[in-house]
Amino acid sequence: MKTESFSQLRLSILTTVTAIRLSVLAGSCSRHKEKTISPTDPLSDQVDSLSRLVYTDPAGVEATFNALRDSAAGRNPDYWTSMSTIMSITRLMQGDREGSDSVLATVKAFCDANPGPTRSLGRYYEISGIIHTLYGRNDSAIPYLEKAYNIAMAGHNYSVTINMMGSIAELYELNGDPAVAVQHFRRALILADSTGIHENDFSTRTRTAGAYTSMGNYPEADHFFEMNMPQLDKADDMGRFFFYSNQGNSYYYRHDYRSALKCFLNAEATLDSMAAPDPNYLAVTDANIGECYMFLDSLDKAEAYIDTAVSLFDAMAVNDINQTFYLNSLRGSLALKQGNISHAQELLLAINPAEIVIAPRYIAAHYNRLRDFYAATGDYRRALDYTLKAAEINDSLRLRVNANFAEEVNTRYRQDTTILNTRLRVIEKDEEVKSLYLWIYGVILTALIISGAIVWISIRRNRRNRKEVTSLHESLISTKMENVRNRLSPHFIFNVLNSEIKDRNDGVANLFRLMRHNLELCNRQVIPLSEELSFIDSYLAVERGALGDSFVYRKTVSPDIDPDKVKIPAMMLEIFVENAVKHGLRGHDDPHKRLYLDVELRDGNIVYTVTNSSAPDGRIPHAPGTGTGLRVISQTIQTLNSRSKRKIDLCQKVVDDSEMPGRSLYRIILTIPADFRFSILEKGNWGG
Repeated sequence: MKTESFSQLRLSILTTVTAIRLSVLAGSCSRHKEKTISPTDPLSDQVDSLSRLVYTDPAGVEATFNALRDSAAGRNPDYWTSMSTIMSITRLMQGDREGSDSVLATVKAFCDANPGPTRSLGRYYEISGIIHTLYGRNDSAIPYLEKAYNIAMAGHNYSVTINMMGSIAELYELNGDPAVAVQHFRRALILADSTGIHENDFSTRTRTAGAYTSMGNYPEADHFFEMNMPQLDKADDMGRFFFYSNQGNSYYYRHDYRSALKCFLNAEATLDSMAAPDPNYLAVTDANIGECYMFLDSLDKAEAYIDTAVSLFDAMAVNDINQTFYLNSLRGSLALKQGNISHAQELLLAINPAEIVIAPRYIAAHYNRLRDFYAATGDYRRALDYTLKAAEINDSLRLRVNANFAEEVNTRYRQDTTILNTRLRVIEKDEEVKSLYLWIYGVILTALIISGAIVWISIRRNRRNRKEVTSLHESLISTKMENVRNRLSPHFIFNVLNSEIKDRNDGVANLFRLMRHNLELCNRQVIPLSEELSFIDSYLAVERGALGDSFVYRKTVSPDIDPDKVKIPAMMLEIFVENAVKHGLRGHDDPHKRLYLDVELRDGNIVYTVTNSSAPDGRIPHAPGTGTGLRVISQTIQTLNSRSKRKIDLCQKVVDDSEMPGRSLYRIILTIPADFRFSILEKGNWGG
């Protein structure tokens, strides 16, 4: 959880705030444009007051609205619609989904009987969108809220329009489109400036800061947080709570967990000061505090807060699988830190990420937790798999962040208040500039023609340059690989001759066979595996006299591998064998000298493993050398990987010797995809 986007648990704060904010529109919908009802109407105030209790006392709100709804219908249909839609949420919060759907169906029937873009229809779309958000279906909620926005805009009900715009922005943010969210938030602020309706500026600026946090644009987020600081003491409890929660999230995603913890504790204190705080907010805040304590290694405090959050969520009527997934992942990470491996496994594997719809970076964070779990259990293969999965998601998200930055810069330009005011002044003076239009169109047309010509020339030039660069790059690679081979062969012959002259006088026949074999491979970059293995056999035949009669060499090739068809860069395995002989087997008199060469097919990869025993005291005998062989292999792998999506992997390990307790084995593992194409090496050289 060290990256950008809000987790589903944190999303619950935003979604629930959206739902409550939209619910209190029951009164505000009737106040700004039409004057059918006085702003001081007692029924309006009562509806507003009850709407704030929807999540804390749903049964009580429904009972009161049942008594008020019939009398309200005769006075104003919008009141009846508002109370009916709020009742649909109260029933949903009590676990009565069928009852909730039934109330909404009644409202829809009323709207169908009174066609047109009425406030009742807008209210229906608004609450339908809220219900979708409560079930985590943000994509489905956006079209409903956009319809409510259009109806409010057509009716010049700008207070509702501003709220709808902010709510739509919030959902885009949750769906991973913070740049689009910022666009809507800025439009809401511009509309507030244009209409003079500033009652929701504090909330909108806070949410705008949250969207910039999702984008990773923390300086801009801090700008909006600082704009709200002078009004923080004047804001109501809910506004302060929302401010502290968003600011805490901002610090959290910067990995400043101490500052984040301070903000979340302020949010908790704000909730505690309320007469009846929403249990959903309490649960989210406790989870956030617990996670911060976990990162600060205060595990006992972390466990207490997270357990409280779980208890609060379990008591709610609406259970979101995404929230459950997040809590299980969080608790699994905590259990792992506490050393409870079995409990960590149960929690981390409880829900498959493929079964949910959640922010990609949160899935990446979950994969990192699975990596830590499998590493702790010694299953390094799975740990590596999840490391690669997390890295793939993070790489994709880094590209998405860059795109969001670019899109947001363009959006800010288009939405700049100065440009908007300039356009309004241009419209007002339209008659004064009509005579200039023809000239302007001519200039624009000329500019387009010139720009088109420049673009066309630029495209042709770029294509030509790309072809030249590609050709030069391929020539460079070919030259580089040829240079590598030219350096490798003399180095190898020097090592063999030096060993033969120094250690013994016999074995000349083996030596010449080895030299002839080497000369045959000099001009070939890629050879069949069978030839590479034959070359290794020849080399070991030369070295066997120096290694002693007790030297054991075992070569194992999996039966599902055809050595004549599998290709490999020439002398790549031989260098590993040579290093094993020079650094691990030669230079001491230990009678238990072993060298194992294994080739097997595993998960679509051909895995080459070279294992050798060590000196009795565990040290590597000193042997002069330049390290050219391994350096050449590293250069070769780097060059091949730069031109292929599937990668070659090389790793070295020291493992315990099961046959000789207290001794170590040195192991090199080369993993090459079975379908890997050595096209760079083979070009013009195969079979030459």
